[in-house]
Amino acid sequence: MREILGYERPCGFPGIRNVLVSIHTVECSSFVSQRIAEMDPRIHALGFPGCYRNEYAARLMTALATHPNVGAVLLVSLGCEGTDSGRMAEAIRAAGRPVEVVRIQEAGGTLAAIQQGRAVVGRMLGEMDRTPRVPMAVGGVAIEPVDFVLGDRDGGLIIPRRVAEEVITKAEEVVHTENLVRKAILEDVLPLDAYNRHGRF
Repeated sequence: MREILGYERPCGFPGIRNVLVSIHTVECSSFVSQRIAEMDPRIHALGFPGCYRNEYAARLMTALATHPNVGAVLLVSLGCEGTDSGRMAEAIRAAGRPVEVVRIQEAGGTLAAIQQGRAVVGRMLGEMDRTPRVPMAVGGVAIEPVDFVLGDRDGGLIIPRRVAEEVITKAEEVVHTENLVRKAILEDVLPLDAYNRHGRF
């Protein structure tokens, strides 16, 4: 059976994708970030509007930048905004992601920053192309191409294809029993009595 391979990350789970994010740290730098992202479909431009210091935005952008599907990060800063791009870069680097900062004012303006940013991401994309591939796993269990992966806010699980029919049958039995217990309770049967009458679920 063929394995599903992800992209190895120094810290945390492997990514199923390998993208570069170009994050504008202020609305004024969004144009530059978007022009940089146009050079390759693997680059995703994102950011948060506003010019003021926004701790929530910085935490959110840092979390997105360190997602397993992200292989590298470019922060595009104007250079005078309240958001501390240097501190963001430190947090992203600590999570094992390559990160660079382009500051438009230091670069010499919009066009110079676009050129600088494109040169930086060109190098980063080349490095990302050499990212080792590793088997994808959840909880130490390897995922095969025909397996079912289910998850919700309570957690996740892998159902191997060879036992999927059995698992579905058992799940349907549990749902049926839950419905009987629920119906009994709605008919004013005490919950413990309804549970004892219909058995475990």
